[in-house]
Amino acid sequence: MIKPDILVVHPLHLDYPLWRYNMIKYKDYFRSLTIVFSDHNMKKDYSNFIRVQLPFANFVDYKGDKPDWRDGAVNWGLNTMPEDGYVLFLEQDFFWTDGFLNKVLQDQNEFFYFKEGGRIHPAFALVKRSMINKTSRDFSAYPDTFGDHFSMSYHWG
Repeated sequence: MIKPDILVVHPLHLDYPLWRYNMIKYKDYFRSLTIVFSDHNMKKDYSNFIRVQLPFANFVDYKGDKPDWRDGAVNWGLNTMPEDGYVLFLEQDFFWTDGFLNKVLQDQNEFFYFKEGGRIHPAFALVKRSMINKTSRDFSAYPDTFGDHFSMSYHWG
């Protein structure tokens, strides 16, 4: 069974109770959980609360070194994670039922993803780390050409 490293970009001003519950419930399915906090200049900051609720997670504070917040946060997080295995890009509003992870993590696919409309959606994308390293690692949004966040990075090679 694959035990991926989860990477989540988490806005400071939001909390996702069901997602937190699932991270606790299914934590044995994952090798690690990396949460990259991103600051969107809102007045709320739940990061200390989330740190207390998920003490087993690795927390990264993204400082905003790239023009696109998501691209910068994802790369900042990837740079703190192991170079081998699998990465599960996850968004807090992707929900699954019992049995889903057992099925997905049994296969040794290099790339397993959720598709929405005509695009691969980063809400749930399980990718072998060696494949990520072959991409441009450009997770920016290009709405006029390639599409939303992650679309450019899926042009492998």
